Amino acid sequence: MVDSSVSWIGKIPQNWSVGKIGALFDFLTVHAYAKRIEIFLRNGERIAVHPRRFTGRKYVTITEHMPPNHQAVVSMRSFDGRYYRQKAAGIGQYIYRFVCALLEGVDFEEQAYKSCMAVINFSRQYGNARVEQACHKAFLLNAPTYTTLKNILKNGQDMVPASGSSDADIPTPYHENLRTGEWK
Repeated sequence: MVDSSVSWIGKIPQNWSVGKIGALFDFLTVHAYAKRIEIFLRNGERIAVHPRRFTGRKYVTITEHMPPNHQAVVSMRSFDGRYYRQKAAGIGQYIYRFVCALLEGVDFEEQAYKSCMAVINFSRQYGNARVEQACHKAFLLNAPTYTTLKNILKNGQDMVPASGSSDADIPTPYHENLRTGEWK
């Protein structure tokens, strides 16, 4: 018995996602329940069951459910840490070190892929030399993060020579308002 479900028949989208109620598939019937989506062949054979999502990452695509030619495309397009390291190494040594730091600074390498791609893409916007210098500066600041790099580039700080010392290295001169000694 199909209770409170919505069914439809039609074409398969390019990204293999149901999307929202009203998406259509060829030769398939889709039943969308409150908590799951079931996909059936026209002969009634159930071929897939997925949790239904209304928020967050909505796509629930299982590679094994795709035809072999689509699986091949997915595997060719998949990027991994090695891909990002290789791209970064082709740009410069500090960009390579920066990407490595991003990949090693997370629990799961995949969590850093978007940041790695953004760092590599900064070369298109700012040029290799500027991004290389900005990565070097981020290391000098002991802050190899995407946000630090983005701010260095945006504010042109990569073009300002890095000094070997900071204000923190200069002692505060003595004056009458300076509190010294024991605190009570």
